[in-house]
Amino acid sequence: MDINDVKLNWKERTDVLSKMIRTFGKQKTAEQIDGFIDKLIAVEGDEDKELVEFLFKLRCDVLKDRVI
Repeated sequence: MDINDVKLNWKERTDVLSKMIRTFGKQKTAEQIDGFIDKLIAVEGDEDKELVEFLFKLRCDVLKDRVI
């Protein structure tokens, strides 16, 4: 699913992103997760400051037990 294919409200969008990154995180290294979130922030950064803040918190949560 591409997050931009459907019109979701903010809560639904963050839920989808959270599930996607957590699932992705089980299969990837910390560097790959960090890079993926950086790309999302770069794409969304100018558009949605609230989403960027959410992504920073999600990155900390997903990577807290991993070493980069």
